[in-house]
Amino acid sequence: MSKGKAHKKYEYGCKASVVLTQKTGIIVGAMTFKTNVYDGHTLEEVLEQTTKLTGRTPKTATADRGYQGKQQIGKIRIHLPKPPLKRDSAYQKT
Repeated sequence: MSKGKAHKKYEYGCKASVVLTQKTGIIVGAMTFKTNVYDGHTLEEVLEQTTKLTGRTPKTATADRGYQGKQQIGKIRIHLPKPPLKRDSAYQKT
């Protein structure tokens, strides 16, 4: 996978998606992807797996900015953080 960083040209491994419950933080789903897939394209597969494993469809999903693009998948509402403001510190922007 090409990362586009001068000091670290290539990185090897798999992309992983993990689903946690919002209140307790228990892992209820996890998948790995061998290809360099865009984060937003993995979300639907992971949520389907979570529904199969738990028998319940999540009402909401909270993700990082890498999952931008979709506001809703089926009946599941996707919550993303807002873009950083110019006045935010470098720590707040990550």
